[in-house]
Amino acid sequence: MGSIEVIYDGVKDYIEDNLEPFLDDLRTTEISPPMFKSILRSSVYDILGLKQYPSLMMEYGRIGVERETTTQDRYLIPITLYCISMGGDTDKLQKLSEKYVWALKQMIETDNTMSGLVDDIDIQGFEFSPSLKRANTMVHVGVIYITLDTLINRE
Repeated sequence: MGSIEVIYDGVKDYIEDNLEPFLDDLRTTEISPPMFKSILRSSVYDILGLKQYPSLMMEYGRIGVERETTTQDRYLIPITLYCISMGGDTDKLQKLSEKYVWALKQMIETDNTMSGLVDDIDIQGFEFSPSLKRANTMVHVGVIYITLDTLINRE
């Protein structure tokens, strides 16, 4: 398989290439789907400091590594995906967050290897923030926690 950076880039590319059909039903709302063509990546986010909404963010967690064979290690790679939207109607924002998270969940369940990028993806859970007040508007966040399970060859 590849390096960790290759996997992170692969997850980002896979979401960018495959999420849109799962979000198609969102097109009827007045808020457009998240900027999944420019997923933001980091280990720490200031969600309220975002310049553009809606956004989709990918945050890395602490990787677990176990020796599998003499040449390969099993990597457990936690990733948190944040779907962040802004508006005035907290009920609509809540429903939108749920749709984003549901679309990601369905996309992962449809192909739990992301086209062979990893061996398996385990959905750990998902949750939704309360509406966060920012100036004279509200920000809402839907979160899905996943763990990638894959073998990586030792150098």
